Order: sequence, then structure tokens, then C-alpha cells
Amino acid sequence: MNKTEFLKVLSLNSNLSVSSCKRVLENTYSLICESLRKGQSVNFYGFGKFYVKSYKERCINNAGLRKIIPAKNIPSFKTGKIFKNVVN
Repeated sequence: MNKTEFLKVLSLNSNLSVSSCKRVLENTYSLICESLRKGQSVNFYGFGKFYVKSYKERCINNAGLRKIIPAKNIPSFKTGKIFKNVVN
């Protein structure tokens, strides 16, 4: 299911227009991204948790060459127990 199909089904199930559902979905994306940018996690009980993993700067040796990998933050998602049970 892609985003367009998802919005159509959501629209039918919620008795809202497709454009209203699209605004809600895009605002949800924005809120999650903004929270993660601030270092906060977003938890939806039963569904899962969006959070940021932080990796420190590290040094690697590749074929005799020493290379420094810079520190980085990566968005992550951990599924909730209820969501796991529904899928399995």
C-alpha cells in the first residue's frame, strides 16, 4: 500500500476528505521529525516508539588507510508489543 492508497482508505474509514487526511498525515510526519530533531522520542502505546540513536565518532583502518567516521544521529523505530502481535 502506498501513501495515496493509504489516504483513500483512511478517508473512507474516518468520513473525512482525502485532503484533510493528507494534512493530518503530513502534520504527523512534521511533528515526529521535529521531536526527533530536538532529541525527544515519540511513543504511540502499542504501536511503537520513534527515537534517535547517536553514534560516536570512530576511527577505522581499511587496507592500511586510517579513516575517521564522524559522529551521527540516526532515526530509529522500535515496534510495540501489540503491533508485533497483530502482525504475527
